[in-house]
Amino acid sequence: MITGPEINLGKDSGSSELIQQIIDARQMVFVFYSDLVELT
Repeated sequence: MITGPEINLGKDSGSSELIQQIIDARQMVFVFYSDLVELT
């Protein structure tokens, strides 16, 4: 859900936020994969 302030910040904020989400997702996948390897 997008709030008013986020819309007002414009595209630069949106793109950097999207990049941050992608980085976080990659880190989560990497940690999950590392745990999976340790279990096997």
